[in-house]
Amino acid sequence: MLTTDEIDIAYKYPFSEEAKRVIAEKGPKRIEYKYLELGKDRVEAAMNKKQAYFKIELENVKLGYVISYIYARMLVSASSNAALIRAFASGEARRSGMALKAEPAQTIMHIASQLSYAVSSTNSDEFIVSFSEYLMKR
Repeated sequence: MLTTDEIDIAYKYPFSEEAKRVIAEKGPKRIEYKYLELGKDRVEAAMNKKQAYFKIELENVKLGYVISYIYARMLVSASSNAALIRAFASGEARRSGMALKAEPAQTIMHIASQLSYAVSSTNSDEFIVSFSEYLMKR
């Protein structure tokens, strides 16, 4: 059973381990048109640089958003269009960055570890990433 915190993390960071668990437990077992449309909208928002993070309390809206990420990824991957893939990745990074700004240090460290970044913290609002490690992962 998923916790409210796991669903919240999955909504904010759809590339996270929590999102994978949400999809495994709550995701549709077959292609659903509503998620395909939501995924298409998500790709268009990224292309137009209009993707944004909104604080949402409704769990079913969060679940729909997590599922739409998978559909958007499928659409973008199927296009094989490098510019579209970059725009989508950039939009998702921007959206997740907006969410990350309001997170406590513990959550920031958790997400960084899932991305395989060795991050250290000097205090609660400053984080250090090795520049060479950052460049190698780009």
